[in-house]
This record gives sequence, C-alpha cells and structure tokens, in this order.
Amino acid sequence: MMNLFDYKENIIMSSKKIIKVSEYYRSPTPLEENEKFTIEELKILESQQFSNKIQIISRYTGEQIIQTQEYVGYIILPSHIISIVPKIPQISFINMLRYAIGLAKLTPDEYSDILEEKNYYDILVIFLFIEIEKLLYQGLNTGYKIHEDNLSCVRGKILFKEHLNQNYNRNDKIFCSYSELTTDILENRIIKYTLYYLSQCYFFDDIINSKLLNYYNRLDQINLISISLDSFKLIEYTPLNQYYRPILALCELLLRDSSLNEETTGEEKIAISFLVDMNVLFEKFVVNLLRDKMENYSKLEIEEQKKEYADIFRKLGLDLDIVISYYKKPILILDTKYKEFKDKPDRDDFAQIITYSNSTGVKNSGLIYPGNKEEYHYQLHQDIKLNILFLDLQASNKNEFENKCTNFINSINSLIQSLIVKN
Repeated sequence: MMNLFDYKENIIMSSKKIIKVSEYYRSPTPLEENEKFTIEELKILESQQFSNKIQIISRYTGEQIIQTQEYVGYIILPSHIISIVPKIPQISFINMLRYAIGLAKLTPDEYSDILEEKNYYDILVIFLFIEIEKLLYQGLNTGYKIHEDNLSCVRGKILFKEHLNQNYNRNDKIFCSYSELTTDILENRIIKYTLYYLSQCYFFDDIINSKLLNYYNRLDQINLISISLDSFKLIEYTPLNQYYRPILALCELLLRDSSLNEETTGEEKIAISFLVDMNVLFEKFVVNLLRDKMENYSKLEIEEQKKEYADIFRKLGLDLDIVISYYKKPILILDTKYKEFKDKPDRDDFAQIITYSNSTGVKNSGLIYPGNKEEYHYQLHQDIKLNILFLDLQASNKNEFENKCTNFINSINSLIQSLIVKN
C-alpha cells in the first residue's frame, strides 16, 4: 500500500479543469471545448467503476454531453475534476446526514460553524473529525489479539507441536501462544483506513488535509490495512463499543461508493472517486428519523434491510428497506425511492412492493419519495394497500427542516394507528 499522501504529490490539482454539475443532471448544452474529456478519460468513465454513476455521450459532431445519476461527490481524472453536488439545499443535506449516521442529537452549536461556506464533501469529513475527536477523548476501544512466538520464557500457553518442530535442539526457547490487549482492532482499523483513503481525495479547504494527517498520525499504533464493505458486517456491537456506531456508519458511507486503485503504477493513469449514493443516504435518513421520532412507541420495532425470501426453498432473497412491527408482528412495509414522483409510481416500484407484500403476507405497504405532494392511496389486488408518502427536503433553515420531518412522522403515525386499530 502506498504511503500516506504520496499520490497527492503526483496530482497537480491546480492544472485540472473543474466541471461542476448536480445529481440527475442532463446537460442541455454540450461541454465547452476546454471542458471536453480526453480519450483516456472517456475510457475511465466508461469502465465498470463509473458506468452506472455518470455517462458521457459523444456525438458524431465531436460534442460531449454529460449525464449523472444519484451519486454526489468527486471524480478526479487525469485532466479534469468532476464535482457532482446534491439537488437539495445544503441545510437539508447536513440534517439528512445527522440522522443517517446517528448524529441527530447534535446540538446546533456543535455543527453550526460548518453550515456556511463549506461544500458538501468537506462537511462529510468535518463530521468525521468531530466524531474522531469524541472517540479519542473517550478512549479507543481495545480487544485481545492472539500472538504466537518463540520466546525465552513461558507466556500464555505452550504450543508443544510447534515447540518441538522449531526448538528440538535448543533449550533456550519455547514456542507460546498468548493474548495481548491492544487498540489494533477492526473498528479502529476501519477509521484509520478511512483517513488514509480520504487523504487521496480532493478538498477545497486546505485545513482538512492537515487535519487528516494529524488524526492519521494519532492512530499510529493501529495497522493500516485495506478495508472492504464486508468488514463492516464483521463488527458485533456490545455495550462496550456502542459509541462506535456513528463514526463507523459515517466511514461506511464515505467508503461505500468510493474507489482507490492502489495497485496502479508507472505511467498508467488512475481515477480516484469520492462518491455518496443518495439512495442509500435517503434510506438511512428515513430509518433513523423513524427510530428517533417514534421512540415513544415502545411496542413498535423498526427493521432496516430485513431479509425475506420469495420462494418456499429460500433461494430467492429479498431485502426489505423498512419493516415496522407491532408486538413483533409486521404490519407495514416501506420502501424509499430517492427520485422525483410524477403522477403515479413507476411500474418497477409498485411491482417490487407487491412482491414484498405477497412474500411476507403484509398487506399494507408504502413508497416514500422526496417532495411536497398530497398522499396517494391505491387499493391493489389481493387486498394489498399501497400508500404513496412524501418527505419534503426543501428547507432554508434547521427549524423548517425539522418541521417538515415532523409532518412526515405525523403521516406515518396516523397510518400506523389505523393499522393498530385494525389489528
């Protein structure tokens, strides 16, 4: 793995042309001549790494048109930096993040200083700094690590087979296995790798770069290893490490759709991306909003990404976005859709929710879209009721955002109350 910040020395950011667009962008006019991507860059953007996130349409006239999907962030190319910003207001993005990564209890004073004059990506990393500072103040979690070594005295337990193999002709050594308490555990390795990864990205605020190095050095007792998304599934939360949930949720968000090719060497050009899937962010935001605002309902349980099966042999798996249960009995299935709702749900959307209902036997369902529209209610075949719900993300300040969240929760509460009465 390359040394920290080595790659940045090879990137001359000032020479790169910055192209700023928004998510779900369809350029009405072709790119200017000085904005056009090179053949090499087009090949990078057409690769599997980026093909589902951004498309460049080249016309026979030589014109290039850019189209984006639901991802926001950076893509750093050899000659360009593509900056994709969310469509929603900055205040909404920040407060969505607060709920999505479990920081809903932050007071305004704790994050008000990052609301102004910060771009969306710097804000993500500043949130990470806030959580790392809390973590270092509280103390890094520790765990036992197993060591096996040839020692001069007994420590832990003797491994007789290994001892006989290595020390058959010497009596000054003994092969042992022993446990040692250490901070070099998976949770801390994830945080260190996230800092390393972010050091390869591009930020407008130079202070962020220096803080990344500072926090990275403060974790010098932790090994730097590559982290995959599967690593997050290996963490078992207990009362001793519950305080890691917010920072690890943020690390997962930062790493989920980002990529760093660490094996590229020589003259081969690489592209570094720092991207956030707004679909994932919207779902996590809705889940944690429900859990936070509906906590008085002691008999309700809100599950995220619940695994179910469409067939009796349990081979066709389904991942349900949100399942709400009452006294352990599922009463409502919700699916988040981060896209514009027009006059009716897309065929794939309601076909998906019908499959969920038929597979689980839960006849009440809902699709949640961003927007400010009247609720829709459809009575489908097989006694399935489909509710179309909206959560307005357009807000100019925190109070307005919270009020709109409350209106959404009230709609969900009314729906759940009607279902509880029926049950």
